[in-house]
Amino acid sequence: MGRGRKKAERVRVIYKHYYPPSYYRYQKEHPAISVRLTKDLKELLDKVRGDMSYSDVVKKVLTKDLKEIYERAFDEGYKRAFNEYAIWYYCVVCGEPIYVTPNSNSHKAMIEYMKQHGWGHSTCHEKKRRGVAKNDRIEL
Repeated sequence: MGRGRKKAERVRVIYKHYYPPSYYRYQKEHPAISVRLTKDLKELLDKVRGDMSYSDVVKKVLTKDLKEIYERAFDEGYKRAFNEYAIWYYCVVCGEPIYVTPNSNSHKAMIEYMKQHGWGHSTCHEKKRRGVAKNDRIEL
């Protein structure tokens, strides 16, 4: 009968197709996605995209929107942090606030003023008042 197996028992071997390494790198760097749309949305998308590819439409929408979202979020976060943490004092002439830049001359003057007038943590003043040495730690 031939080679030990009957025709019906022969196992069909399916060989995996060989792809070069560049194919796998491309697939890894450019993953494919699939999207289901209604017929109306598909027609609208085709109308809007004109001669652009679907990929180009998605890139354009995402990069534009993400850039705007990032810029808006950055601006809002900056404004919130500035309003909460900015150090300022009023001008004696016009009354407008003067914002202190870190390590500027006015910043250094404020630090010196606070040292000369005994500014410090309330807990440090409390320790000093009770006579606890500087390097002694109070266990809580």
